[in-house]
Amino acid sequence: MPPCERTSWLAPRSIEAVAVLRSFGIALVVANHCHLSPRAIGPGGLNVLLFASGATSARVAFAGDSRRSAAQFLRFAALVAVPSILLAAATGIALRQFDPWELLLVSNWLQASRVALFPIWYTQVMVQIMIGLAVLFPLLHLTERIRARPTATIGALFAVALAAAAVSKLMWDTTELADKLPHLVLWNLLAGWLYWAVMVRREAAPTERAALLAVLAGTAGLMYLVLPAVYGTARFTWLAAALVLTVAVPELRLPRLARHVLLLINNGTFFVFLFHYYVFSAITNIEARLGIGQHYPGATALRFAAGLVVPIAGWVVITATRRAWQTTGVRETMLARRRVVPAAAG
Repeated sequence: MPPCERTSWLAPRSIEAVAVLRSFGIALVVANHCHLSPRAIGPGGLNVLLFASGATSARVAFAGDSRRSAAQFLRFAALVAVPSILLAAATGIALRQFDPWELLLVSNWLQASRVALFPIWYTQVMVQIMIGLAVLFPLLHLTERIRARPTATIGALFAVALAAAAVSKLMWDTTELADKLPHLVLWNLLAGWLYWAVMVRREAAPTERAALLAVLAGTAGLMYLVLPAVYGTARFTWLAAALVLTVAVPELRLPRLARHVLLLINNGTFFVFLFHYYVFSAITNIEARLGIGQHYPGATALRFAAGLVVPIAGWVVITATRRAWQTTGVRETMLARRRVVPAAAG
């Protein structure tokens, strides 16, 4: 085998820091939920994902006018809501427990507990935010304003969202709800929009990068260290680290193998989010049948690895099947047969 082929997986390749963040964020979520990391420093992965989602969604959300942006928000809400509701309903059937408010995606306003194994509050918050944005954008013609003055307009939206969250924290103790409310995390998502406006849309000057990092890190410090917050120190630590990475190094050069693994995790993030707790449950059932308990060496590491690998493998199989269906002509052949059979029968 030629040397170039043997070393190809080590050859450096570029990858955006936001993609690395999504991979890291979901890995942090799985590590926290399987107790691989201490509880005091584990939470914060979903905050990293919120920021990354904002930076990613901004690239397509503002491509047209405000009506098109609203349609994009609703489409994203549906893509998140439908599989979450179906999985939550299936879990309720299996456990014989039902919470209609959870299936309506509003139980985060009522209680922190849940029937679904996965953290459905994140789905609820994202859907509620997307619906709100879909209403506001056409009313205020926000896409047109963003296209005309991206940084100023998104900066103003970010400031309003931050003020709403800060005032709410001062006036309403949401500890019993674990702070899992849309107005408390909207600024986190819009931080990704602001990153896009300053860093992605065009090449930012060093002073602009420094100002952006100061604003976003200062905001995270205010919301998670100064104001009361559930696991605030951990959330600030991980989000601040994410901000420093993306602002300082928007694009990384990594070995091709590492890049490939990170992109797999990045693309399969939603599958990992939905199914990692179910993988944990399956492992627990297997351990019980084998009579080995959950405290053997490597038990936690096994859950962490399986919680990532199994859902991503499922995403790969489903994605490959869908692509094969679309590209090999199978679908067209079957549709053609359906058209021929009724004609022949007539």
